[in-house]
Amino acid sequence: MGVAIEVRLVRPEAAQGRVRMVYDEIRDVMGLSWVPDMFQAFAAHPRYLEVAWRELRPLVGRAPFERAADDILRLGDEAVAAFPPEDHVQLLLARRFQGDFDEIRRALEPFRFADPRLMIMATVLHDALRGERVGTNTSPEASRIVGVPASRGAVRFVRPEEAEGKTLDILEEIRRDTALPLVAAEYQALALWPDYLELAWHDLKRHVGSAGYGEAAIRIRNRAGAAMAELPGPIYADASALREAGVQEDDLAGARALVKLFHEMLPGLILNLAFFRAGLH
Repeated sequence: MGVAIEVRLVRPEAAQGRVRMVYDEIRDVMGLSWVPDMFQAFAAHPRYLEVAWRELRPLVGRAPFERAADDILRLGDEAVAAFPPEDHVQLLLARRFQGDFDEIRRALEPFRFADPRLMIMATVLHDALRGERVGTNTSPEASRIVGVPASRGAVRFVRPEEAEGKTLDILEEIRRDTALPLVAAEYQALALWPDYLELAWHDLKRHVGSAGYGEAAIRIRNRAGAAMAELPGPIYADASALREAGVQEDDLAGARALVKLFHEMLPGLILNLAFFRAGLH
């Protein structure tokens, strides 16, 4: 998938003022140790980040939101049967791999937890910007709080600008293969083990573009879309509401492009992590 837009991430260590406060809330409310790429990209348009998070925050921990996230995770895991990975453990052992497989498995889990929730959030923002109604469920069940599962631990990254040698090579290969304007944080976390990431990525590439992979991505996108009628509201993230909240036209245009990008990216990330997990079991 090629997307001809520029993505400027505002790293947490560079965030100031309201952006820094929103980042703190995101980590706290979502139970994460890092700020997802989607929100770091939104922070290039600070007022949009602030308003979007204001509308998304009340959804986290609500029964329909968490149920849809669990469904999306399950859909990803079930889909891998149509494009199964090789046994990555045995292949790496044959190459005298010295890494800790349990550490790699643990590195996957925070993203497997976060990405289905980000998929729902991206769909809320995407559909709202298209003028569609989201968050229309007024039943008591829609507002029932079930809470957010416990944090999945700290995350470490190898950023492309800091990578060298084989690590840089595989991150650059992923950038070229995906034709995206950023290397997702998921791959930067797995780049701590470049030999593993190279093997797993090359195995995965055989399947991206297959009918089974494409159909699975559609199922994930459809489940996130179905959640729009299940979520509580009202949710004010349409263009008119954003303008009234002080989002300027240039920022609104930039936000539209970013929302579209992440709405398109996330099904693939969910499937890819399910594939990587299956290859390690």
